[in-house]
Amino acid sequence: MKQVHGTTDLAPQQTISRFLSALTCDDVLHLNRLILNLALDYISTNHIDTVMLDVDSTHCDTFGHQEAASFNAHYGVTGFHPLVAYIAQLNLLLGIKQRPGNQYTSTGVKEFLAPIFAAFCELPFDVQLILRGDSGFTTPELYTLCEFYDVKYVIRLKRNAALDQLADEFTPVVPKHFDQNSVIYGEFNYAAKSWSIDRRVLVKSTHQVGELFFERQYVVTNMTEAGVKLLYLAYQKRGAMENLIKESKAGFFMDKTNSHTVAIIEDLYRQWTTSI
Repeated sequence: MKQVHGTTDLAPQQTISRFLSALTCDDVLHLNRLILNLALDYISTNHIDTVMLDVDSTHCDTFGHQEAASFNAHYGVTGFHPLVAYIAQLNLLLGIKQRPGNQYTSTGVKEFLAPIFAAFCELPFDVQLILRGDSGFTTPELYTLCEFYDVKYVIRLKRNAALDQLADEFTPVVPKHFDQNSVIYGEFNYAAKSWSIDRRVLVKSTHQVGELFFERQYVVTNMTEAGVKLLYLAYQKRGAMENLIKESKAGFFMDKTNSHTVAIIEDLYRQWTTSI
């Protein structure tokens, strides 16, 4: 770094360590807002009017007795389980929310995304946000939040008997031809017990050669005009999110969590949401 900047007047390692140890919850909140503002500046400068926002969770290993480190049954290891949001089409990070390792995928997602949605409303021109998420984000509070901010969403649903029964009405359970692959798309209106309204649900029934039954995938969306196949293609591209997470960990050490303390900022996110 001294050679790059052409100066020896740089902070020593001890000063940097003291700075990191002195960070507070407010500092973490402001750093997250800085990340978001940088992304918004890029969008505003380039006048991007459609943004595909991907939300996910990931695992960060911990070592020793670290505050808020907990066992996560899904990953089978102890660590943190933060929420992350990216704009995949632009390779831009929008925010990270630290959480204990035992938190469920969607826990705190409303408080995490509400400030991001509100910040986009501050832009001088209209931007259409489209949210993608896997089945871990199948929660009515997220649907309601998106609908409040006029954010379009495409979120995978976990398969259940009620969905299969509705899909049986227009898609076959057993394929007519077992010697060829086939894909059938369909849609219907559906309301789970926890939903207050009916929502559009898409179904993709896929048959592979050698299999006896169709494999079905379900997606819920509030996009009423786009075709079923087009929406499925858009959802499938959320796989780029995994690459962005890997790049954040490998290139920017996002999972380097060797500090003995951690700032859990759920209450501050609520305050931020209220202030916006």
